[in-house]
Amino acid sequence: MKKDLRAFQRFGVGKKIETDSNNNRAILYTRVSTTHQEDNTSLEHQYRTCLRFADREGLEVVAEFGGKGESAKEGSARKEYERMVKFAQKKSNRIRYIVFYDYSRFSREGGKAIVTKDRLRQMGIFIKSATMPIDTSNPFGSAMEDIQFLYAKMENDVRRKRCVDGTVNKLREGKWCGTAPVGYKWDNGEMVQDPKTAPLVRKAFEWKLTDPMITAEEIRRRLRRKGLSLTKERMSRLLRNPIYCGLIANKLLEGEVVQGNHKPIISKKLFLAVHGIVESRNASGWQHAQETEELPLKVFTKCECCGKPLTGYLVKKKGGVERPRPIPYYKCRKKGCKVNVSANKLGEIFVSELRRYQLKPELRPLIRKELMHALSIRREEQTSEQTRLKAQLRELDKKLRRLKERYVLDEEITRADYEEFSRSLKKKQADLQEEIAQCKNGSSNPEKAIEHSLQIASNLAAMWENGDFRTRQKVQSIAFPQGIFFDKENGTVRTPRVNALLRLSSHYAHISPPKNTKTAPSNRERFGWVGPTGLEPVTT
Repeated sequence: MKKDLRAFQRFGVGKKIETDSNNNRAILYTRVSTTHQEDNTSLEHQYRTCLRFADREGLEVVAEFGGKGESAKEGSARKEYERMVKFAQKKSNRIRYIVFYDYSRFSREGGKAIVTKDRLRQMGIFIKSATMPIDTSNPFGSAMEDIQFLYAKMENDVRRKRCVDGTVNKLREGKWCGTAPVGYKWDNGEMVQDPKTAPLVRKAFEWKLTDPMITAEEIRRRLRRKGLSLTKERMSRLLRNPIYCGLIANKLLEGEVVQGNHKPIISKKLFLAVHGIVESRNASGWQHAQETEELPLKVFTKCECCGKPLTGYLVKKKGGVERPRPIPYYKCRKKGCKVNVSANKLGEIFVSELRRYQLKPELRPLIRKELMHALSIRREEQTSEQTRLKAQLRELDKKLRRLKERYVLDEEITRADYEEFSRSLKKKQADLQEEIAQCKNGSSNPEKAIEHSLQIASNLAAMWENGDFRTRQKVQSIAFPQGIFFDKENGTVRTPRVNALLRLSSHYAHISPPKNTKTAPSNRERFGWVGPTGLEPVTT
């Protein structure tokens, strides 16, 4: 009868789960919740219990995973767990069993853990607890296993609720919980200022206040030169964190900000000033404005006499008479300084300065050629740098593989040494990968980007005069990255730094233009505006 059905096998549906009864290959997974538990007997006890269980069951242990402080609930954060599951699912590894201490050590994700277990089972991979062996060959055993996962999740949720409630109460009392932010450290249970990093945090806010156009990346570079290295994300969070002015903001407080008990690194006034927030009114009858259309040069412009940024205000009354339309003014912040100028007058002076640097149409072919030359130089430098960094990355990969062989195969080093050295090598890998990514940053269509830059450089004055508040601020920061200084006595402005493209344009505008503008000047005529890092084209 079976012989008669062979011709019909091709029409069968479903997929047969392939299991090899002679396959006893297994992997061990151990886990602790915190690094503190790594230092005591919990991890070693799990490991030995799992080994003894595997030996009793006649399992061949081919790999070991875990041994790290990982959450049992946040699956996305459990890198070692995910690595273990991927290793088990890889067909070439021929894994049939995953052995762990108990169900709470494997997972506390409840339903997600059940889905993972079923997915592994369909691939012929079975999970086994060394302390709670359950016969899952029947529906009752499988259901009991699912109940263990759900119980582990409930237990974790109850514990978390207690922990969160306690943390919220401490936060409301003004006590910071968790890792001390940059600039602080823990000392006998009290969060105090770190004498090494606190002054640098204060410097970061002062730099931002004195130069509002400075970018977070530039502040990060300055801090790194002074010995404080931060990632881009941490740098961005630092400038927005009110903890530095004595307040506490935490997502557990659900949007509420409370007064902290720690000593602030900066004043609340400095924090608000950095973010452009000032009092709305004062006794003089004039009003500050955060983003008033008539005051785009506020803070961007500094006083030539004292160097303080000019603030902006609207005069609504004069001589007790209400004006039909407020008149915008700029005023120096320093007490006693008499620099005060109408927004219209300063705007006219600023537009004249923009026209002085604006790219002339007849120079566009020449500047375009110069930019293309600069970009080609930068591409060569980036390619060379990427090649060097990738070679270093390959060497690190070899060292990591050799380290693993010494630990797993040769047993020359202990687990503690393996973890220590591998962390160091992986940190170097991550740093190199970040450098390689920075080398790759750039426009996918440089010719289009250059044309866009030239278009902006040719119409700066018109864009500023006709643009809205945001457009004007972009034009200002593009043209003069460090702002401008206003000299009331002479009615002029000074620009400490000018965009490289505009400087080049101004340079060629003041020399005798070549007869053929399509021909680039000689190397002697170039004045070194293309530095070693290459040109950064104008962007919006």
